[in-house]
Amino acid sequence: MPKLTLKDIGAIGMAVPGHIDTKHGIIIWSPNFGIVKDGIFRMFQDVEYAGPLSKELGVAAHAGNDANIAALGEFRYGAGRNVDDLVMFTLGTGIGSGVISQGNLVVGSTGGAVELGHHVIIAGGDQCGCGEFGHLEAYLRPNTRLS
Repeated sequence: MPKLTLKDIGAIGMAVPGHIDTKHGIIIWSPNFGIVKDGIFRMFQDVEYAGPLSKELGVAAHAGNDANIAALGEFRYGAGRNVDDLVMFTLGTGIGSGVISQGNLVVGSTGGAVELGHHVIIAGGDQCGCGEFGHLEAYLRPNTRLS
């Protein structure tokens, strides 16, 4: 098997959890993706990553929300190949969702239109990993205890 080198790579695509600015390659916020500092998990907020990666490797780098990228993959190559509309949920450290409507990925004006895990289901409810309250993800995360 031949060894892959950077000369063989035309571009890098990244699927990142959270709200992503796809035009500028910035993680706007990602409650399930970050670093531990002084023993406290701190989610990534306003982190530029596509640009520095592109500069370091010398190839184009593109990024998108992981659930949106998964929905696009299913739509183009998987179970959604023969449909015009598709809704996909991803379940992992959080709850992601991607929607294809009339053959187009739905992202909204800021890129986070279908973050269903961060929709309020109980006003003033439990605190979510993003810091807000009552989100679906606050109740259905893998480490959540329901009472």
